[in-house]
Amino acid sequence: MLARFGCVVAAAFTLVGVTGGFLTSRNASGVAGCIGLASMFPQKLFWPNTTTYINESTPKALKVIRETNSPFAVRSGGHMPVPGAASTDNGIMIAMTNINTRNLIHNQSIAQLGPGQIWQDVYDWISAYDLGVAGGRYGQVGVGGLLTGGGINYFGNRFGWSFNSIVQYEVVVADSSILQVNASSHPDLFWALKGGSNNFGIVTRFDMKTFPVTTAYVGGIVWIPDALPAFLEAVGNFVQPGGGSEDPLVAINPAIALTPANGTVEPTNIVFYQGNETAPATLANFSVIPGTLFNDTGVRPSWISLPAELNQPAFAARTSRQLFWSVGIKPTQAAINLANVTIVGGALSQLQHIPDLTLTLAYQPITKAWLAAARASGGDAIDLDPADGGFISILISATWSHATDDADINGFMRSATSTLIQQAKAANLYYPFITLNDAGRGQDPYPLTSRQAALN
Repeated sequence: MLARFGCVVAAAFTLVGVTGGFLTSRNASGVAGCIGLASMFPQKLFWPNTTTYINESTPKALKVIRETNSPFAVRSGGHMPVPGAASTDNGIMIAMTNINTRNLIHNQSIAQLGPGQIWQDVYDWISAYDLGVAGGRYGQVGVGGLLTGGGINYFGNRFGWSFNSIVQYEVVVADSSILQVNASSHPDLFWALKGGSNNFGIVTRFDMKTFPVTTAYVGGIVWIPDALPAFLEAVGNFVQPGGGSEDPLVAINPAIALTPANGTVEPTNIVFYQGNETAPATLANFSVIPGTLFNDTGVRPSWISLPAELNQPAFAARTSRQLFWSVGIKPTQAAINLANVTIVGGALSQLQHIPDLTLTLAYQPITKAWLAAARASGGDAIDLDPADGGFISILISATWSHATDDADINGFMRSATSTLIQQAKAANLYYPFITLNDAGRGQDPYPLTSRQAALN
């Protein structure tokens, strides 16, 4: 169980102690933890601006962290581009980079996966067996973060959230014990880990169900700005009963990309349909939208070509400032239009002074079939009732360059989403769910049900 440890404290601190008199109550415990790790693992700890690093055991590190009461964070694949995510100031970061297990057991029905890798690594490996797992849609998404937070995937109508395919976790808990957690052994922890994030232990292995899969119709489409009304109508038709969203083989990720500074608006869609149909009827609403700028959809020999195409540095860039925000709405045309007017319209009128800002509004369908599959798998901490119907998980993401624009962009996100929620509630279009993997700073993804309250 090898991990990499980094001590992120004030630059004045050295490996053997503190210099310059910068030790304060805010960072004292973090320094103590770093010094403790340095004592236990001489020459194997890395500090800011150094090139050395450590490969050692997570349980031993947790013991030191616990005894020194040090702040710490855990990073798995390292995909999350939002500043402050999966990191800590004045404390210890445990990077799971070297915990990259890939193993098939039980006649290849279960894949054992370490958290430190990205999904493209997993897909490249498992596709050689003509198998798949319900992992991340973008190849560079990290395994651990997705599986502890939920997991929107291409196979949700069949299997639910990504973590609904997990049959066992290997977890290091606070007392440094290593537990094998499943429905029979530590069942409460097994439930809590499915949607409770990394608040209950450090997962060092996920055992996931596999399934046969090879070919798929996949690709991306971009339309001209004038196609936006037809695009919104196509999304609305798709999520209506009988519109195609409940098809067990389909997944889409429709979005509107905009640059407020020049008023550019581009409707886009990423489509996935398992099998070798060259023109899936489920996706017909999108194929007839006029004004296509780009379209590379088609049947590919392997389904992993789509996450591979999306395995681009731009989707996890560290050179820009980024922000995510999540809102739930009901799957209706009125709700889809309301989100467009509030977010896209608001950004174009309020953020045009930020020259390099790009903003995306994504409509992520979570269907009744998806929620039924999640329940059928044994349930989870998200615990959404399929009887209430499906919903659309709105993801708003922003990318920009300068810290001087942070306040304006953060303020817009809060005010625009607040307006969207208020208006959606007033029109009975609101769905009270925040997708943990997409949540913004300050959003609370837990307070929905009495059982979920146990996570707080």
